[in-house]
Amino acid sequence: MADALLKKSLKHAPLVLGLTALVSLAPAQASIRGLASGFASATGVSSDGNVVAYHSQPSLQYRSTRWTPSGTTDLGLLPGGQSAMTLGISGDGRTIVGRGQTSTSFFAPYRWNAELGIQPMTLPSGVTGIDDASVSRDGSVIVATGYTSSGFGRAMRWTEASGFVPLANLSASTFSSSTVGAISADGESAFGGSDGSIVRWNAAGAVQSMGRPQGTSGASAVDASADGTFLAAMAFVGLNRRGYRVTSAGFEALPMLSGYSELVPSAISPDGRVIVGSLGQGNGPGFLWTAETGTLSLLSLLGSQGVDTSNWSGLSPNAVTIDAQGRIVVVGSGNAGDTAFRAVLAPVPEPASLIVLGLGVVAVARRRRASR
Repeated sequence: MADALLKKSLKHAPLVLGLTALVSLAPAQASIRGLASGFASATGVSSDGNVVAYHSQPSLQYRSTRWTPSGTTDLGLLPGGQSAMTLGISGDGRTIVGRGQTSTSFFAPYRWNAELGIQPMTLPSGVTGIDDASVSRDGSVIVATGYTSSGFGRAMRWTEASGFVPLANLSASTFSSSTVGAISADGESAFGGSDGSIVRWNAAGAVQSMGRPQGTSGASAVDASADGTFLAAMAFVGLNRRGYRVTSAGFEALPMLSGYSELVPSAISPDGRVIVGSLGQGNGPGFLWTAETGTLSLLSLLGSQGVDTSNWSGLSPNAVTIDAQGRIVVVGSGNAGDTAFRAVLAPVPEPASLIVLGLGVVAVARRRRASR
């Protein structure tokens, strides 16, 4: 009898150890740290999670900073300017794009790298500034949303050879508008919105409608996976914003947490498995979504993984990636927009692992029921 019990316990030992590993993994690896305070926000993170672009307001003006585990670098100012903010970072962490003050504009675009420092970028005629930007993995291609003096959005694509070139709108109407929120890692595809629909642009600037979720309006892509096969998108349902994951199969609505009327995604991981954003009317808590977990409060998730969150509130994520250890790295702003943060969470279990563990649990349960 004792031998039989020993054999049975040894037979299930790998399953028990696997489950224990998943549970014990989180507290050891999860963390959150403040990068800067004073109306600070981290706006981008490199693909490996080791480089963060953020801006802060240590005095009356914003300053842009590049953070790595070994230290920080002030990105400087544009000629004649006193303020600069970050908007995006390349996948390799070497190029940062933002906007800053000059003698003629408060929203002039800049590009920074270690070799050249901060460099002004010339805007097309009629465009007065930029409000958003994304960068290819090697920094050679940049997409940005510019705005005209009339307030219309203009999606643009930049390369060293051509500078900023406006991308096509779905409509040729004078009142047609577009925004661009994402670029693929190779720079060949850009994604955003035009005339109420989610759109894709190719490297030549040609536009293709990807439609919008049924019953919605004002849809646009806000971020894309590295290969462009997965998008995080936003659309209006009535007056409320809702989040979606876009795949070749269509639009998947992200589940809303109880008590909130809006869910606004801001970023998707390079592998397309994690989406982050904010809940509520702009000031709601941050969320993290995966297919395995559904929608979760980011702050609560950190707490469940053993992180002391007593000094944190209102986390608003702006970017997410997966590091070399498979951990989720999220950056953004917290404490009512006062503090830029970098958070690390335990890896999301691979779908295959979940299936194996699930089958193992079912098998154990069935054997237990059969032995009763």
